Amino acid sequence: DYYHVQDMGDIDANNFSFRCKIKNNSNMGSVCHESRISVICTKGRFNVPLSIPGCVSNLFLTLGNSYFNGKEYDLSPLGCDIGDWTEFELVVTDKSCTISLNDETKLEERYSIDIGKVVGFKFKFNGVGEVDDVVLQDDSGTIVFSDSFEAI
Repeated sequence: DYYHVQDMGDIDANNFSFRCKIKNNSNMGSVCHESRISVICTKGRFNVPLSIPGCVSNLFLTLGNSYFNGKEYDLSPLGCDIGDWTEFELVVTDKSCTISLNDETKLEERYSIDIGKVVGFKFKFNGVGEVDDVVLQDDSGTIVFSDSFEAI
């Protein structure tokens, strides 16, 4: 797991964008290569799982106070080969979420409660994963956090 939690200022969790690149090509852990990207907020969270296409029924998606179980809801758009670098983006506008992978919109859903302010994010991999080019922006497009994980 990789957590990054800090004072992000006054970034509204109901209006922001978060993007990154992830990769999970490990032979350790699950054959499904399940990975989770979470944006942590003061009153809730966004938890977006990804896996290989054959395992999407095992996924559980959380967007604010909306929950989607892969056994009851079609989460097949979140099935992808993340053995190669995959570009992930979550855009939230007035409690409406758009999830994109490699610049292609995969899922659009809404939630109904105010979930406060963004305070951080988390990456979780079954096996060994990699993260790069993390960018968090507020609703005006101002970059609040950015890291390309360059060696010092």
